[in-house]
Amino acid sequence: MTDFHASFIKAMDKIEDAQLAGHVVGPATIFAKYRHQAGYLNKLKFGITTHPLFEQCLYSQQTYALKCKKSASQAIESLLQEGETFIECGVATNIAYYLNLLWAMQETHGKEKGNERFDAIFGSEAEITPENRRLVISPFSIAMGTIPLPIMKQLPVQPLSFIFSKKYVSTKNELEQVAEIGAHVLFAGDQNYPYIHPSEHHGAYCCLITSINPIKIRSFDLGKQELIEEDLYHYHIKAYAEKPSIESMQLLNDAYRGKKELFNLIPKSTAKEKISGFELNLYCIDKEKYKFLLTGEIQEVVQTLNQYIVVTQEKVQKQFLMMASSNLKILAQSFETLIITPDKNTSILEKNKDSFLPSFSTPKDQPKLNATPKVEVKKTNSQMKVTK
Repeated sequence: MTDFHASFIKAMDKIEDAQLAGHVVGPATIFAKYRHQAGYLNKLKFGITTHPLFEQCLYSQQTYALKCKKSASQAIESLLQEGETFIECGVATNIAYYLNLLWAMQETHGKEKGNERFDAIFGSEAEITPENRRLVISPFSIAMGTIPLPIMKQLPVQPLSFIFSKKYVSTKNELEQVAEIGAHVLFAGDQNYPYIHPSEHHGAYCCLITSINPIKIRSFDLGKQELIEEDLYHYHIKAYAEKPSIESMQLLNDAYRGKKELFNLIPKSTAKEKISGFELNLYCIDKEKYKFLLTGEIQEVVQTLNQYIVVTQEKVQKQFLMMASSNLKILAQSFETLIITPDKNTSILEKNKDSFLPSFSTPKDQPKLNATPKVEVKKTNSQMKVTK
């Protein structure tokens, strides 16, 4: 089994180097370089790539799919060496997981055979790989199915989610005990951050655990350094207290429709006790599934992944429809109340302000999607079997 600590440190270092070279562009750089250009916020949200092997998936946040009949191994490594691709911390961890898997295959089978195996699974020049199994770079939340890709485009469910299992804990102490190197954990900031800085990027941090006892993480755009939870509190509190950018103020003015008193109700600073910090769940690499991708008979691996993706996509689409239906009901109720009682608009807006905010926020009433849908992958007679 590959050395996860060394591999993920190496992957995150390469991503940071690629940012310095201008091949991947993080939110802070996007803000500094493009803030005065038309469509800045769309660039920040939906992303852009000029890499010749990837195409941007429309209507989905910073999601880039491998083009048909292109090499997945060549694409994931050259992504950091050519072109310009907009990413955020969740996309960076997604890239790191693919790099780790590719390097493990190269280490196990030799570079040439490892590349061939990676391509056979995620995209090859030699044959047409089904879109649903082709390599896709996206935010980690999309990769795990917590934010489904739009049904209208029939975009692929991330094959990467196959190797992950989710662990829930009750306390931070328990989180320390079950943490594993290579696991993903989200650092959640003050929930009011989007209402102050909707166009900024310090509201939360997608973190890749690189050391344990204590937990140390790497997160994109925070330098080539392992950080502890306390460091992330510091970054978030400092960013929260900064003056909102012009772009943020424009968004907020539109969201509150000139109701400045509502904006004034939101605290302009935060403290550690108001911040969630590391969430009490982890996405951990399932070592058996990981080994199966590395060493399993390639046709069996491909067949198992195909089955897994079909089952997962069906469940994610059902969740998407449920969420969309719930959002429509919330909006309908809000507008109905506004029309019936116009003299109470201010209190209603305050109560339902989440419904009027643009897409950077999530209504509190909106049901949270489950993480990767529960799809069991059982091993029987040395074979992996997908069950609903």
